Amino acid sequence: MFWSAMTRRVSFGKVTAVLAALVLSAAGNTTRAATIFSFSGPSSNGTVSGTAVFDIVDATHLQVKVTATSPGNGQGVAISGLNFSFSGLNVGSLTSVKGTAINFKTNTITPDSEFLKDALNSVGKWQANSGGSGQINTITLGNGQPYSMIIADGRTPNGNLKNFEPYIKGMATFFFDISNVSPTAAFSNVTFFFGTGPDTSGTAPEPPPTIVPVPEPASLGLLMAGAMGLVLRRRRAC
Repeated sequence: MFWSAMTRRVSFGKVTAVLAALVLSAAGNTTRAATIFSFSGPSSNGTVSGTAVFDIVDATHLQVKVTATSPGNGQGVAISGLNFSFSGLNVGSLTSVKGTAINFKTNTITPDSEFLKDALNSVGKWQANSGGSGQINTITLGNGQPYSMIIADGRTPNGNLKNFEPYIKGMATFFFDISNVSPTAAFSNVTFFFGTGPDTSGTAPEPPPTIVPVPEPASLGLLMAGAMGLVLRRRRAC
C-alpha cells in the first residue's frame, strides 16, 4: 500500500508538471509569421523582380532573406539594394550577410560566403545605413558600381557586369540586431533596387495581414479547466 501510494503521488506530480508546462508554453507562444514582400516591374533590361522575407526571430534579432527572380541576363537585373521601414525599430545594426558566391569567369561556386562590410575589406560588401523614422537602407559598395549583387539562380550576367564579381547566387540572408522589438511590429515601404546605378527601383505592394498564432483567452481557459479537472480526478483516486 505504501509503495502504491507513493507511485500514485509520483505519477500525479509528473502529470501536474506536464500540464503546467503545456499551459505556460501556450501562454507564451507569441511567435509571428514571416512577412513576405514581392516586386515585379519593367525596366530597360526587361522584367526585374525579387522577394524579401522578413522574420522577427526574437525581441533583438531580425532576419531578412532577399531572393532575385529576374528572368533576364541583361545589365541591371541583379538586386543591388533594399530599403524598408520598420515600426518599433529603436537601434539596428547589420551583423551578417550570407549567401552562395558565384564567379562566372572562373566558374566557381562558394556556399556560405560572408558579404558584410568590415574594416579590412569594404569593396564588394554590403552595409546598412539607418535612415529616418525606423528605416534601414541596405546598399552595396564599390564607387557606384556595386559588387556582390544578388542574381537569380540559373542566370548569367552579360556585358560589363562580369567585371563586378563575385555575385550572390539566388538568395542572400541579412541578419540584424534590433533593440526591444515588439512581435507585432510591421514592415512597409519595401523598395528593391536593381543594377549598378541603381538602374531601376520599385516598391513592393503591401502583403495581406498575417494572423499571429497567439492563443486566445478562451483557449487558455479551456486548457486550464481541463488540467484542473484531471488534477481533481487524480486526487479523488488517491
